[in-house]
Amino acid sequence: DQRVVRQWPQVALDGYAAIPVIAPDAGSRRYITRILQRAGCKATGFTEPRAVFGALAERQYDVAVVSGDPAELEWCASLLGVRPELPMLFVLQNGDPDTIAQVVDSGIDCLEAPFLESDLIARAGLLFRAVWRQHGLAIPGGEAAVRLHLHQPRAQVRGGEIALTAVEYRALWTLAQSRGGVSRFCDLEKSVWGTSSNARRTALRQVIQRLRRK
Repeated sequence: DQRVVRQWPQVALDGYAAIPVIAPDAGSRRYITRILQRAGCKATGFTEPRAVFGALAERQYDVAVVSGDPAELEWCASLLGVRPELPMLFVLQNGDPDTIAQVVDSGIDCLEAPFLESDLIARAGLLFRAVWRQHGLAIPGGEAAVRLHLHQPRAQVRGGEIALTAVEYRALWTLAQSRGGVSRFCDLEKSVWGTSSNARRTALRQVIQRLRRK
């Protein structure tokens, strides 16, 4: 629903939708910044993280986007050194599955390039929802779009019943408890199966893919 996607910053983030886009590549920086600006964010591009340290310390920004190859992962650490609780999205260029898993497991959300505009907006919305709660702001939209049954592996999506496997239900329940925050792979694996391993990681990705389709 493009109308809802484009509406979320203006409705719920009055004064809080400022976001720095940090990327060494000018083309990527402009592309990401324009997408976020069209979605209603006050997005500003920067070539490297030191340019935003002061603004982060003064809490002028509540979410950050970093774009680059795996070498730029150090930038994320430098930003978290200024604001340890900073919600962040790392747009990974030229990555591999192991690097993606490393990023997500560290608690930073990750999006692999090339990506859809709607995916970037959705990921930014996920991070901003955590900010809304920090500021005591209500999430817009009225009733929840997804309702989980407490005693059966079923969910209601916009009023329609969706059947879930026991594994899918446990994964969705765990994600729901994070209240819009980022969940680590290892935490999800332990909640779903009781253990965490590399083999579980592949299975968990498949579970998440099925949940998204449903």
